[in-house]
Amino acid sequence: MAKINFPLPLSQFSILLIIIAFSIQGNCQDSTTISPFTKGKSLLLVTGNLSSTSVNQGAGFSGFKYITNDYLLGMSALKMIKNRFGIGGVFSTGRNESTELVKLETEVLYFGPWARFYWNNSPTGSLYPQISLLYVNYFSNREAENQGTIYQETLYSKGFGTSLGIGYSYVVNKHVNLEVGMIYNLFYLFGEIHNEFDQSVSTTNFMRTQIMFSVAFGVLFDKKISQNEVQK
Repeated sequence: MAKINFPLPLSQFSILLIIIAFSIQGNCQDSTTISPFTKGKSLLLVTGNLSSTSVNQGAGFSGFKYITNDYLLGMSALKMIKNRFGIGGVFSTGRNESTELVKLETEVLYFGPWARFYWNNSPTGSLYPQISLLYVNYFSNREAENQGTIYQETLYSKGFGTSLGIGYSYVVNKHVNLEVGMIYNLFYLFGEIHNEFDQSVSTTNFMRTQIMFSVAFGVLFDKKISQNEVQK
């Protein structure tokens, strides 16, 4: 996978977009209007992420450290249990291929519960914070060299993590919304390294962090409720 060069670091770029969205929100908000994210509705999101990933590992992989870009695709569902507040589940999977210094392939899969709060009571959209708890499955394979011999080191690991996010949801119409945001993932992983050169297997644990810029397409599904319920 080709490395992607951004004109701004991902974190600065995401923060800039959110500031712009906040400015738009401030100009558009009307205190007499009601958010479309009301109690009883369901939201289905399809998300694409471009991420900057940093891995630091002391033991195993010969103290391996790298920084690279990768991608993730995900789906998530949210049930609004109160006006502008919902809970649901998230599922994401991604892959990376890098030939920088060494040939490296990684795959990650994670899923778990998540919650989100829409900050603004506006029909045009809203800023939101979100949080989730995740189960993680992580695989990595790389080529290494020892005394002129190329061999494989493979890591199989599982673990858990947390995810924090902030973003802006723009309401296209009552059923469709578009989102941009920034997500920070922190994973704690435990696994085994299989070394092809000496046929050894060793255990390891490490921390994996991600800062991701995300773009999502969402669909809102209505549920008929009374006006009294909406006002709760």
